[in-house]
Amino acid sequence: VKYSDVPREMTKEDIKNIIEAFRLGAERAKRAGFDGVELHGANGYLVDNFLRSNSNQRTDEYGGSAANRCRFALEVIDALASVFGPERVGIKVSPLSPYNGMHDENPVETYGYLLEQLSARGIGFVEIRDAEDAEGLARFPDIIQTLRPYFKGTLIGNTGFDFEKGNAAIASGKADLISFGRLYISNPDLVERFRLGKELSQPDPKTFYVGGPKGYTDYPFLSA
Repeated sequence: VKYSDVPREMTKEDIKNIIEAFRLGAERAKRAGFDGVELHGANGYLVDNFLRSNSNQRTDEYGGSAANRCRFALEVIDALASVFGPERVGIKVSPLSPYNGMHDENPVETYGYLLEQLSARGIGFVEIRDAEDAEGLARFPDIIQTLRPYFKGTLIGNTGFDFEKGNAAIASGKADLISFGRLYISNPDLVERFRLGKELSQPDPKTFYVGGPKGYTDYPFLSA
């Protein structure tokens, strides 16, 4: 593969090869003993670039309408499902996250269509990252609840949850499960702290993605 300093639109052959690379990755994960795989379809990375209207400027069958912009993600999901079966495949999406300059003009149309197609395929789960910035929350105060009717399977809520908010989301039916990221970084014994009702250590965002142990493996466990 030759890389260029100037990004270019993927060709149909590129798309075919990338989908095959995802499939091969799933095969290797299965041989390594993985129970399943989650496709990263969030935060401005490749799959998200196809999904969202501001980044996807294609004029072929992979761009334009919501159905076309979802095509790549669904083809990757089908490739992963061919290895593990759909019930052992999931996807994470971030309909409102501005991370990496992302935006979608109509996230309910885009992700509503995507979730309906994923529901029809019977995939294992969809993980939805909630909005946490002022603009996203102003547009959709509760995007997870808004999208909940479009997916009939297991739905995982992510971002902005703590013990109380997570349990409330599950009790209301908004989500079936809650995932934690940043709180797990700063609380390696998060489950035990939840169980005992102990105070949580707060993460330091300045140490995210900088490499090394500081802010990654040096947060303390509860005292014995």
